[in-house]
Amino acid sequence: MTTSKESYNRLNNIYQSYKNILFNKKLDRVQNTDMKSWYGNYEGHFLRMEGESADPRGWASIQLNMNKDSIIFHISSYVEEKTFRLKVDKFDTKSIEFSMEPNENIKIIKTNSESYIIKSPYINDRNAEKNEVKLAKAK
Repeated sequence: MTTSKESYNRLNNIYQSYKNILFNKKLDRVQNTDMKSWYGNYEGHFLRMEGESADPRGWASIQLNMNKDSIIFHISSYVEEKTFRLKVDKFDTKSIEFSMEPNENIKIIKTNSESYIIKSPYINDRNAEKNEVKLAKAK
């Protein structure tokens, strides 16, 4: 036979677990709402092969597609074509940071309402001019 104190403790534990579940769901909704400003398609390009700026094959293009279900990063050039699924590490209104396999990271910084800069060791290793790569958000 259970005592009233045991019954109280059991009910309180159930209540606390439901409270935590509801609180976490509320946090997820808040985070998803804040992320909505980042949803969209981004495009940019950079010189991939040094000294080949007049040749279209010397350039690489970047596409980044963000929506509530997935974040896809695609890089396309004459020498490589790869697609990665990204995971959001942190974000705010001015920047967003992602991680991608294998142990790479990407950061996008909002410079104004229409312009963004993408920073990543992965891109820096492929960028012949070693300057900032700009992205534009498609409308």
